[in-house]
Amino acid sequence: MRFYTERQAAGRFAAMASMDSGQWPRRIGFIIGGRATWLAERGAESLGYFKTRNAALAAIAALEPFICEACSYPSHAPHHCDNPACLENPTIPESHKVKMRAAHAAHLAELAAADERRAFKARLSADGFTAAF
Repeated sequence: MRFYTERQAAGRFAAMASMDSGQWPRRIGFIIGGRATWLAERGAESLGYFKTRNAALAAIAALEPFICEACSYPSHAPHHCDNPACLENPTIPESHKVKMRAAHAAHLAELAAADERRAFKARLSADGFTAAF
């Protein structure tokens, strides 16, 4: 998760959060002030005054839920993914993760076979063959 600020107006910055995986950034709060006094706001709630803009951003970011980098799931657990379908979830047994990986590999093989059949039919059509006898 990446947190940063964007200037909105004089002395007003939007606190933004975005995933490294290319998810669109979203606004998580505002930081208002200048010089040595910055007010951090999240919604209608004031989080307090801070000496630096980065300290105010850190206070807003601390309230964000954990979002898994692998699956973009907003977790209810504070420090790890709790998505039951994510391989990064530490509560899933390793044996189940092996089964999930095998099922995914089988699905990818099925998709590759379907693409190969589609390409073969396209080559036949290009050569003038039809399904009619």
